[in-house]
Amino acid sequence: MTGRKICSACQYPAVVCVCKAITQIAVDVEIIILQHPYEKNRAKNTARLVSLVVPDAIVVVGESAADFEQIKQRLTDRESAGRRVAVLFPSPNSTILSENLKTASNPVQTLILLDGTWRKAKKMWQLNPWLWTLGVFRLEAGSESRYRIRKGSEAGGLSTLEAAALALEIVEDANTAPLYKALEAMQDKWQQFSESE
Repeated sequence: MTGRKICSACQYPAVVCVCKAITQIAVDVEIIILQHPYEKNRAKNTARLVSLVVPDAIVVVGESAADFEQIKQRLTDRESAGRRVAVLFPSPNSTILSENLKTASNPVQTLILLDGTWRKAKKMWQLNPWLWTLGVFRLEAGSESRYRIRKGSEAGGLSTLEAAALALEIVEDANTAPLYKALEAMQDKWQQFSESE
């Protein structure tokens, strides 16, 4: 997409601008997306859609623990103060998010997602052992991805937007229709653009 005009509002290429499809929502849970540098300028990135629909969402770009030092301190301080932080990552020691919430008395207040291809996200996970000290959760298997314009390498994998939406539905019963609407609009625009080339 080098050299193409970028929409100043949504930051997508102008030919696939999604501004008209964005309906902002407020959620109680703080969303923090740790984004691999490779994803930052990807034109089909869904983390950008999350931050457009949920304007309070925070995106921090980096890969290693040093890149996330400021956010790491903030999150570990919160966890120490009893504010529940949930990392969404399907590690072998993760717990199914919906099952944990049935027995937990302390609600999740901060949700952390890793944004990147499966290989990049896995590398970020390995390079950031501080994440392992927080609550680590996964979504139940079986959710089918609606993301059709960029295929993941992991069977059953979801885009960052889909993972965020499902987690918000579980954690606070949020209305996530605006997230899915933005995802569909972006995909429709990309398909139209591809067909016109």
